[in-house]
Formats: sequence, structure tokens, C-alpha cells
Amino acid sequence: MPEADLGVPRDAHFRAFQGPAGRSLFVGAAVARVPVNQFAYDSLVVDNDLTLEANLSAWKMISASVGSGDESRYAAYRADRVAWISTLDDRTAIAAAPPGATYYAARIFFGHSFEAVVTGTARRFHAGVAADFASIGGSVKMFAKSRRLGYQVTGTGLAPISTFGNDPIFARSVDDVAKSDTTSGTPPTAIFVEYRTIPGVVPPAAARVKWLEPLQVTVRYRNLYVIKDGSAGTTMWSAQAFCDVDGEPADLVNPVVLDAVRVVNGKNHVLGWSGTFRAAPGSTVTCGLRGKFWDTWTAMQSIAEGRSESFVVQPGTRELPISASLASTAYNLEATVDVK
Repeated sequence: MPEADLGVPRDAHFRAFQGPAGRSLFVGAAVARVPVNQFAYDSLVVDNDLTLEANLSAWKMISASVGSGDESRYAAYRADRVAWISTLDDRTAIAAAPPGATYYAARIFFGHSFEAVVTGTARRFHAGVAADFASIGGSVKMFAKSRRLGYQVTGTGLAPISTFGNDPIFARSVDDVAKSDTTSGTPPTAIFVEYRTIPGVVPPAAARVKWLEPLQVTVRYRNLYVIKDGSAGTTMWSAQAFCDVDGEPADLVNPVVLDAVRVVNGKNHVLGWSGTFRAAPGSTVTCGLRGKFWDTWTAMQSIAEGRSESFVVQPGTRELPISASLASTAYNLEATVDVK
């Protein structure tokens, strides 16, 4: 966006008008350049449709659907270096705005910027993950990857100094931004725009984007009844729990249920394992057990993988039986799940 776009009318979706209707509403108004020359950073979690629409073009997501009913959620980490701000003197007379005009550009920030945009479905990118995004440190790219979210970079002229390429670090101070990024000698360009409402025009009310509040899911494995151990009636087992949320692995901090424990055919083994993760209401979850067995006479082999029936995340407690059987191993696992 050039400086000449100051005062140019925009519609309710921040789109410019074509032809004579796209001329500045403040003919001959003075424009001042205010030197700034400073670094800044910001984390943005999109919570309404107007904020999303105002950013879609910069994110090169013009075709994305918007609105409170959209199933996608968006957040961005931004680092920038503002060189100057071009400001329109809008205290002068204003021309008649074309029909449908709602905003005009009052200030344009010129400099260099880098932006990492993270996206995901409403259930996966829920309010708990959004809170983490606003406060966590480390790599933005790894944040998205570990939570199986979409990731893309945009911006102009500012690049992270990283051996991993376009992998910005969540800088939490201006000094961190200055140390972590470089402009590489590129000239400043427009990076932000401040829009103001045309006098007398009532802008559309922002539709709230609902971020789902996650529930805490606690899975407990209580008893393991071994039917077939895989060998001559007693064998070493190592096994791990797993849970999938809407088909993607849940983040279980310590999934180890059995760590080289000798199991015996026809015997019940008290486990006492529990794991906790967050999931959005309405998500579909399955949990199970997988691992290895071995003894003096047999090489390490896979235990029959057991998986529960799926359940929908909603408050309450329920039994979660898990059974599995192969030629060499078989078992019944008593489990419960508590959601609150």
C-alpha cells in the first residue's frame, strides 16, 4: 500500500473502490512523516471476523472463509521494525463518500515485518492452545508442529536469524527482536495500516469468533488381566498408553504403563497408571495400549494392540474397557475416563 492510499475509502470488508470512487476523501490534505526507527513484537489471537478480514490480505489468505461460524481459527506472531509513520491530516474537509464506504486509511506504518501465522480447526486450536500461544517461548514453527497446526510465514524485509531458516523465536522483549531478526538491507515498505471510520457511517458490528474452552480428560488404567503372555506363561512386558483425539495423537506426558514388568498368564496385574490431556467438547477420543514382550527364549515382539471404543468428550465419568488378542498375546484392560 503506497502513501497515496491515505484517505482512500474502503468498504466494510476493507476493499478499495475502483475508478473515481477510489480517490482520497481528503483532497489536498497534508501528509506528515514521523520518524520512529524502533523494533516491536506482538502475538495476535483472532477473536472476531473484522480482525480476520483486516489481516487476510497481508496473510495471503484472501480466499479464506470468515465469520463466527467458520471452523478455522487463526493466530499470528509478529515482529517488526517501524522506520516511519505517514499520517494524514484528516482535520480538513472531507468529500462525500461513495455508497458502501466505511473506512479510510489514516496512518500507514513503513518498515520491515515478519509474521508467522498459525491455523487449525476449532477443536484442535481451542482456547487452551491459544492461551499457550500468547505466553509460550521457543520456536513458533515447533509450537505449530507439536500441536499439529498449520503454519506459514509472511511479511516483508524482516527475517529471523536462525540456522533453521524461517523459524522465528517467540521474542518477549524489544531487545530479543532486534537480536533475533535482520532487515538484510531491504528498503522499508508499508507493513501496517490504521483505518478510521468515515464520519457518519456506522461500521458493522464485529461477529465474535468463538474459541472452544477445552475440557480436562483423565484416563486411568487400573487392572490388566493377562490371558496369553506370549511365551511359556510368564514374560517381560513393556507397554505404553496412547489416546487419539479426532484421529490425532493426544499429548500424554508420561505414557509408560509397564516398564519391563514380568506378567503371568491368568493373573490380574494392578497398574495404577493415569494420563491427562485437554480436548475440546465434542471431540472423539479413543485410547489403547501397545508395546513389546520378550524373554530368554523369544526375541522382542509386539504385544497385541488394544484400542477402546470411541467416546465423545463431555463432562462425566465412564468405563473404558480395552481388549486385544493375537496368536501370542491377549489381555483385558480395565480403564476409566473422567472428563471435567
